Parts: sequence; structure tokens; C-alpha cells
Amino acid sequence: MSNAEAIIVSCGDTSKYLIGTSAGRGSVTYQRSKNGDLMFFECLNTAKEALTQQGFTSATLVMDNPYDEMIGEEASETSSHIISL
Repeated sequence: MSNAEAIIVSCGDTSKYLIGTSAGRGSVTYQRSKNGDLMFFECLNTAKEALTQQGFTSATLVMDNPYDEMIGEEASETSSHIISL
């Protein structure tokens, strides 16, 4: 794979995941269906498999929890971890 970085985003408390790639410029291109709709994966393993099929061996797992904002507090920082695929 070129210099692209794989990213998996946990979609809050919906138990769904988005996958995407970043070329290091701060923007992420998310995987879309043939119809142009964002592709949501039902579990982390299927998201990891999709990235493995694209040639990635690791990904940054981004977890964002909207709880603080829901109760009127300032948003907390997003947590991210590099994981093996």
C-alpha cells in the first residue's frame, strides 16, 4: 500500500464501524458503496477484513463517544489506538 493509512471509526453507541484511508493530510476518504452511500460494517471484525483485503496490515481505531455532549458538557477528546488487522 502506498503511504495511505487505514482508519476504522467506531460510530458512537450504534455498534457500527466506518472504514477509510488517510494520506496524512488530515482528511479521510471513507469507503462507499457502488451507489455512493457510506458503507457501515456491523462489527469490528468485518471492518478489519475489508481493510485486509485492500492490503493493509494495521489500522488506527478511532473511538468517539458523544456522551459528554449529550449531557451538556464540553466534548472530550477522541481516543485512538493502532490495531493489527
